[in-house]
Amino acid sequence: MTNKIMRPYMPMNFKPRSWEEIFYSLLRNAYNVGLLSDDRNFLDYVQHKKQIENDLILTLSTIATQLEEGYQDLNSIYLARDLSKATGEDLDVLGTPFYPRINEAAAVTDLKFTCNDPVEKDTVIPLGFLVKHETEDTILFNTTESGIILTGESEITLKAQCTQTGEAGNVPPHTLTEIIKPIDGVDTVTNEYMSSGGVNRESDDNYRQRLFEWRWVMEKGTYSAVVNAIKNVPSVNGFHIQPYWMGYGTLLIIIDPPTQAVFDLVNAELDTVKATDEEWTIQGVELVPIDGSFVVNVSLDEVVAMSAPEMGNIQFAVKNYIKTYLDGGLDARGELRDPIPIGRDVVPFEIGRFVSEQIPSIRNFETQYPKEPVVIEAYQRATSGSISVKVI
Repeated sequence: MTNKIMRPYMPMNFKPRSWEEIFYSLLRNAYNVGLLSDDRNFLDYVQHKKQIENDLILTLSTIATQLEEGYQDLNSIYLARDLSKATGEDLDVLGTPFYPRINEAAAVTDLKFTCNDPVEKDTVIPLGFLVKHETEDTILFNTTESGIILTGESEITLKAQCTQTGEAGNVPPHTLTEIIKPIDGVDTVTNEYMSSGGVNRESDDNYRQRLFEWRWVMEKGTYSAVVNAIKNVPSVNGFHIQPYWMGYGTLLIIIDPPTQAVFDLVNAELDTVKATDEEWTIQGVELVPIDGSFVVNVSLDEVVAMSAPEMGNIQFAVKNYIKTYLDGGLDARGELRDPIPIGRDVVPFEIGRFVSEQIPSIRNFETQYPKEPVVIEAYQRATSGSISVKVI
């Protein structure tokens, strides 16, 4: 489908030449016009600098180098006009008439502020209120709206954004827990969902693929236009679209994570591709807590048995990676993993395989519950519930 949309530019009258091709061509031409000797001792003459031909060869070598560089420059110019090969700024020039590259963005999330007891007076959470990651001092989020915990209430949820752009702001649930400047009455804060939307500048490959689909993307009201609009919101971890939800021209769009901050961004982007008579409803994904009980064998071929603290560390790590598989977070290599996709069934075998990849010392991973795959509907996403791990 891609090549039918925008045919890559294929130069027919230009072929880059290597240094070897250029140099040998120059030598042949020099020999053909009598500038080079055919004496069988020619190489010995050149080696001992006995012939002026030696200087000629060095000159031809220099010319070949310069011409090769010229061919490389010309080749770059040709490739800059080829959508399938252009990179960097050249690709931006080709794409600008259609739509720009997605720039880097900061992660967003909802922060839930909680009081142990209902407040005795209205308590204001100001705009720009800072919350820090539990272990990473450089990861800070500030509220992008102010809110009031009304008298007699004990919690409020506010939208927040990372203070830096990039993937570092995508952090697992319940890790934004440190209040920088305490507020009387407010005891705890947390992010109930993984923060999302922290992205680096869009890669050439991703941008190129979107440009190949420009014909359908730029036609308002098409399915491709809606899909591309949602993908333009980096904060979206996953989505599900149900066409004809309430009849012709209506859509039900399920968004993950189910936060108002992300809903607002998706709505704003969809407005740019909306057909005149089109309507949509955005709902947050339904989270399905998964309770699980697991037994892990980490016996090693060692003389000294594993100590109780070591067993405890293994138990903690296994539980953490089970949650990472479901809720998203950092894997053993420090790479960010997205939450399990919308509509993906929870298969115990896949959990065991993922955890075993993270902890090489595991010899056996047994799932006591659930024994069978847990069926997840298209509008749902699994999340971690009560997880118990026994290490033997």
